[in-house]
Amino acid sequence: MVVNAENPVISYDEYKSVIKKQQNDLKEHNLIDCDCEKRFKKEYPVIWEGKIISTFVNGKDFGVENFDKDSEYKQFYVLGTNNYIAENSENIEVVGRLVGVTCAYVNTVFGECVGEVVADQISLLND
Repeated sequence: MVVNAENPVISYDEYKSVIKKQQNDLKEHNLIDCDCEKRFKKEYPVIWEGKIISTFVNGKDFGVENFDKDSEYKQFYVLGTNNYIAENSENIEVVGRLVGVTCAYVNTVFGECVGEVVADQISLLND
C-alpha cells in the first residue's frame, strides 16, 4: 500500500483511516501488509510502560509489549537513541516521542505494524 508515493508523510488521522480499511481487507485473506512504514508530520509525546519482548541492534533497539491495554499500540518499537541496553523481560518506562509506524518486524516478533518511538528517557521499573 502506498498512501501517497510523492509524499509519504501523512497525518496521524489520515494514517489511522487508511490502515484501518487496509487491515479489514487483509483480515479477509489472512495476510499482513508490510508496506505501512510511515513518518508522522509531527511527533507525539508518550510515556509508556511495558515489558521488553525482543531486542535488536545489540540491545539498543527493542520491542515492548505495552502495559496499557487500552492504547492503540499494544506493542511498540523503541529506537535506541540513548545508551540504554535492553534485556528481554525487563519492565521499563519509556518517555519519548511517537514518530511513526514501522512494520520492520511484522512477520516475526510483533505480528502487526507497531508504533515507532524515539526514546528520550528509559527507566527500569521495580517489580
